[in-house]
Amino acid sequence: MKRFNIIGSFTLALVATAVATSAHAQSASGSVLIDTAIPPDFDKGRNVSVQEKARPDYDPLGINVGSLNVFPSLSTYAGLTDNVLLSGSNRDTDGFAGISPALRVESDWNRHQLRARARGDFQRFFSTPRRNQNNWDLGVLSRLDVRSDIAVTPEFQIGRIYETPFSGGIQSDFTVLSSYLRTYAALRGSYQAGQARTTLAFDWTNLDFSTINVGNGTIRSQRDRNREAWRVTGQVEYALTPSATVFGQLGYERVDYDNLLLSGDPNRSSDAVRFLAGMNLDLAGLLRGSIGVGYTHRKYDTPSLYPTLDGFAAQVRLEYFPSELTTLSLSASRTIEDSNILGTTGYFDNRIRAQIDHEMLRNLILSGSVDYSHQNYVGTNLKNDVVGVRGQARYLANRRLNLNSTISYTSRNRNGAGLGSDFDEFRVLFGATLQY
Repeated sequence: MKRFNIIGSFTLALVATAVATSAHAQSASGSVLIDTAIPPDFDKGRNVSVQEKARPDYDPLGINVGSLNVFPSLSTYAGLTDNVLLSGSNRDTDGFAGISPALRVESDWNRHQLRARARGDFQRFFSTPRRNQNNWDLGVLSRLDVRSDIAVTPEFQIGRIYETPFSGGIQSDFTVLSSYLRTYAALRGSYQAGQARTTLAFDWTNLDFSTINVGNGTIRSQRDRNREAWRVTGQVEYALTPSATVFGQLGYERVDYDNLLLSGDPNRSSDAVRFLAGMNLDLAGLLRGSIGVGYTHRKYDTPSLYPTLDGFAAQVRLEYFPSELTTLSLSASRTIEDSNILGTTGYFDNRIRAQIDHEMLRNLILSGSVDYSHQNYVGTNLKNDVVGVRGQARYLANRRLNLNSTISYTSRNRNGAGLGSDFDEFRVLFGATLQY
């Protein structure tokens, strides 16, 4: 009977897991081109989520190389989409398959820290080769403990990234075919004095967009989207209790575009400031997360063409723990982003994500999530609304083998001409991961 329950639960999860996507399917993740300057630091070790929980019988052991632990893995997957080009009218069903090698390195030191990763995701569509993707990224982060109260954290990332339907920078018809090379470098320093901590961060991001193969031999240039952004951000935190910290954050950003717009007009080089204030929490057995709200202001170098944008800003990430077997997560943000859609300047990017992770069995984890983004293009009546719903079942067969299944649905609706076509997509995916 026990064996039947395990097999039955896994089968049910594969077939009926609510709408989903995995790392290989479309999601809202990564759709904002420039990430948070100072990652929220709310984990005080008082809570462990379902995804973080140690499972000694199923976790990979890795390879010990001196004081470093190396974790290699290889994933394969295959799936089906009912709208391969995310078209509003000419829908085509297509299958796809992919392979994803990965390598993760972590230090095992008493002082300092080193983490590195190398990942690839090489996806091929059976009948639509211009949808083929070669995602990859490399990253390294280290923490240098200069003294017990001073730490310095350098970080570097580089990778080829494909845009998702949740991006509002270009028309929806082209988003699915767009990719860019992202290079990122950062240096963060923190000083702890009693209950207070001060952090200063410098970071640089360069975005280099590839041309788009629209079809019928037509190639669309994206050189007017190429740009680099420099930021400096300061943050002060004060611990009210061991579980609650208040913070204030102030940042300045300079964005420089490499080229004129394709129309010949000046591009959207700008200066921006953002202020956030809020609280970090880690309440044992209940809740952890970060809530920050404030104000953002962006002024363009050509104010006669691009009016100043300003307004409410937010950055939220919360996790609620109703039990050791279930984790509920909520994240939300509001930022100003640049648009290359004709007749627009920039837009407020509003997004929210809710997720549930449940450990049905020690080796069977079910996940479901809903993503919503709303792009409001300032000075126009143009608006985008994108909804994505996903579910995933992950079965840990043993230390070496994981199986997963995902189902997803994504819908994008526009208000106003120029944003591209409305569309929706359903896709399903099955995969397996070998790890050491």
